Amino acid sequence: MRAFLIAIAVLCVAVLALGFTGRFHGLGDSLSLLRPLVVPALAFISLLLLIPGPRRLALAGLAVAIGGGVSLVPPSPASMLPDGTQTYAIYQKNLLFRLPDTNPVAADILDKGVDFVALQELHRRNRPILGALRETFPYQHFCPFAAVGGIAVLSRFPAVDGKTVCAEGAGLAGMQVLTPDGPLWVVSLHLHWPYPYRQASQVEGLLPILSALEGPVVLGGDFNMVAWSHAVRAIARATGTEMAGFAGGTLALSYSVDGKNLIDTLPRLPIDHVLVPEGSATVSVTRLPRLGSDHHGVLARFAFDTDL
Repeated sequence: MRAFLIAIAVLCVAVLALGFTGRFHGLGDSLSLLRPLVVPALAFISLLLLIPGPRRLALAGLAVAIGGGVSLVPPSPASMLPDGTQTYAIYQKNLLFRLPDTNPVAADILDKGVDFVALQELHRRNRPILGALRETFPYQHFCPFAAVGGIAVLSRFPAVDGKTVCAEGAGLAGMQVLTPDGPLWVVSLHLHWPYPYRQASQVEGLLPILSALEGPVVLGGDFNMVAWSHAVRAIARATGTEMAGFAGGTLALSYSVDGKNLIDTLPRLPIDHVLVPEGSATVSVTRLPRLGSDHHGVLARFAFDTDL
């Protein structure tokens, strides 16, 4: 039994270690998806190994588990802001390309009173949502992506002339807008699935584009990847941003039994994120209802005043 536990512990350590190698190969980021499962498993096995001894191996396993767990800790929202601080809100949403009725999503966006919207999977079926939101968000920028639809950014604030970016077919749309605190890039991102799919090469191609954006950036997207991955961290470094916070699981996995879709019975993957300018104060990050999509929306409220 002890030999079996040691073998499982070694396997857990290997998976954890390889999960930090995403910068070298896409398999690393794919394995990082397992970190929330592997960390508690390794900690539990290490505790079991403490009983028969020797303790050195068990304590080493606990140390590795704690080290892996630290990377899972999300940033905390700001406890307080100076009086008069201007705050902003962005609504992040993967619509689902086959969503037939976008009225609930449009109504929710308007109800939340946000300043910016980042949308993915804008297909011919659901693109009328742009028209429905145009009165409140007159500044819009759409960019084609893939068969599942394009991406878009919307803003209440006026767009800066000539300051848009569209990585057509690569999953990136951006628009610089003029806020009361100065220019701000608003970016929408949609990444492919990770290894063995094309996410790593997609991110590699997008990093030079993102690095070229001058000024503060707020980015909402369906990353198809967890916050602690190399892909998300690389994008944050390229844009001078940081995670606004952790909204929880956002992709509702589904399976069918006897023709019945059991979408709400499986754990959700935390793959939709909002990144805010580095040094910003995040007021709150909230997971929103799915409203017909397979993705939950994410609402982030933040302040990016340079004095914060």
